[in-house]
Amino acid sequence: MGEQRAITSTHAELPATIEDLSKFVLIGRDKLQAVRAEIAAIKKVGLASEVLEQKRAEAQEIAELVTLSEMRMGEMLSEIPKASGGDRRSESFKKGIDAPFETTKADTIADIGISRDAAKRYQQMAAHPDIVEQAIAEARENDDIVSRASVLRKIKESKKQEQRKEREERKRFTVAEAFPSDSCRLFVSDIRDGLPEIADESVDAVITDPPYPKEYIGLYRDLSRVSERVLKPGGVLIVMVGQSYLPDVIRMLDECMTYHWCLSYLTPGGQAPHLFQRNVNTFWKPVLWYMKGGYDGDCIGDVLKSDVNDNDKRFHAWGQSESGMSSIVERFTDPGDLILDPFLGGGTTGTVALATGRKFIGCDIDSASVNTAEQRIRDAYER
Repeated sequence: MGEQRAITSTHAELPATIEDLSKFVLIGRDKLQAVRAEIAAIKKVGLASEVLEQKRAEAQEIAELVTLSEMRMGEMLSEIPKASGGDRRSESFKKGIDAPFETTKADTIADIGISRDAAKRYQQMAAHPDIVEQAIAEARENDDIVSRASVLRKIKESKKQEQRKEREERKRFTVAEAFPSDSCRLFVSDIRDGLPEIADESVDAVITDPPYPKEYIGLYRDLSRVSERVLKPGGVLIVMVGQSYLPDVIRMLDECMTYHWCLSYLTPGGQAPHLFQRNVNTFWKPVLWYMKGGYDGDCIGDVLKSDVNDNDKRFHAWGQSESGMSSIVERFTDPGDLILDPFLGGGTTGTVALATGRKFIGCDIDSASVNTAEQRIRDAYER
């Protein structure tokens, strides 16, 4: 085969725009198919091995360029915003009503004439450039022709290995003995697995603040199922949520839990987020109150609030204030109650629960967040 080119050097040979890359891929696939047919014909008629070797080298080069082009298309697609709810106008819409519409990912896919599935596969490749280059290198070493299918198989296997590693890490992670009277337990876990570490009907209250973006909506269904299993009869589920997808959230929480009320959580001050896609400045958010069974407790006011300008992001980008969480914990639980937060984040719920005499179980899919929360709670105990 002679001297091998560096894999990454072929980036310089690729077209610069996504439209030209798409055309390049189509032409490359047609050319590769033609060369493969030539190779089959050469084998059939028994031409000289030098001719076969030359055609093999040509096929390998075309396949590499096509594969790298697909990965490059994935990189470009990943940088294009998705269409979101509300108006799809560009950033300049924030400053003027006459701003043009921005080009979305769906628009681009339609313009270049590829399917959504193909676009998804290209973006998978772009997210794993090391695996793409490994697949190309292995194909060269084995005198083989790389393909998108072989790359995607390697990506799938890599993800499986990562998942196996995460499961093993969860088994090893423990913080149970860190706090007085076994009042706190933290661990790494994915709520989609059902939280088997927590016994049935062992928890008095689930108080949590799950992620708000649309891609996480399905987690509210898992939250409903887990809460129904781990809560004691008459147990309470308190969920802080965003407004953008509220109907979907309510529908999923309704699957296993009984809706009781919607409370208003006020966040006064000048730090209110501006939701540009809805053109709203929001100074409150819903807190959904669900029960396992009916409610027969005392009358509870339905307005909660944090202190002014107290949006605490020191421990997590989506963190809530201790002042606001205290108003929730003290209103819906009693000292000695066991509280679960399956979206632990930076540990605000746990810090407040332990500071007010409750017991706490917290978990999160992100081991770094669990470590941060553990250190935060340890520091709070030392003060």
